[in-house]
Amino acid sequence: MSLETACSLLTGIYDHCEKISTNRDAIQRLQRVVGVFRPLLNAYRRELGHRAAPAWVPALEDALREALKALRSCADNPVKTKLFPSSYTGKLEKARTEIRDAMEGIALSNAAVSVQARDTVTDLAQDFKDLETHLHLAREENEALVAQMMEAMRGGFDDVLSAIAHDNELGDADELRRQLVDSEAHHQEQLKHVKDSAAQQELQAAIALSRMAAATMSTCPDDFRCAITLELMENPYILTQSGHTYEKKAIQHALVERPDTAPYTNKRFEGEANLVPNHQLRGAIQQGKQQQAQQAQQAQQKDDEVQHLKQAQA
Repeated sequence: MSLETACSLLTGIYDHCEKISTNRDAIQRLQRVVGVFRPLLNAYRRELGHRAAPAWVPALEDALREALKALRSCADNPVKTKLFPSSYTGKLEKARTEIRDAMEGIALSNAAVSVQARDTVTDLAQDFKDLETHLHLAREENEALVAQMMEAMRGGFDDVLSAIAHDNELGDADELRRQLVDSEAHHQEQLKHVKDSAAQQELQAAIALSRMAAATMSTCPDDFRCAITLELMENPYILTQSGHTYEKKAIQHALVERPDTAPYTNKRFEGEANLVPNHQLRGAIQQGKQQQAQQAQQAQQKDDEVQHLKQAQA
């Protein structure tokens, strides 16, 4: 743990802020804070010389390292940034807190730069507040964005979905769908390890959106979709009274509301509803998802090749 390492991490954070196109308000505030703090910390490091680093350095370095990882992920995967803000907001908030604490620590020291540190804390007070506010707003905006995408895909409004993708710098409707489908496995894996309830809700919403994207892709057969939710089924069950297949949770909920009515035909039946798993369809859906994931990966590889070629020609 060293101040030199912390300064290097600050440089990395500052540089990566330039590469991120999403949530610019928060990122610009962070970049300003880092840009002001970095020379102050460097001056403090030089003045400290070979003396022992203060107690707040390890926490600062850990927070900066996690923040840099989060920013790299944001730069590499803007869709994840938009749909799973908890993957980075908490880490940036922690970095914000540790930077402020470090400034206050320097201000209370006997170092020659302590006066400068006190002035800096005062100057950046509003930036610290604004950064906190924008990180909070990113989580709120996530809910609205997911709802808009879900409604656009459910209604088949590709023009609306393309507008949403364009406004959020996420490509066009087809590219957005491919990215959403490709991200489901990653979200499922993260969901196994996340303990924070807010992050779990975001991941579950992102997974549902990925399934909706897969269900509305032109390559998805209609019988892969639940007749109630219109989403790609994960656990298909047959209502034997009508012969139609539904997502298990969706048909169970529908039968609680109307226990003697088949949702798809709206016809009544006698006796207790009988549900049996549709193993054949489930296998076909899983195979289709694998094929779509491969197609998405191939499309991404082609896009990467085109980008590399453009860079080489530039």
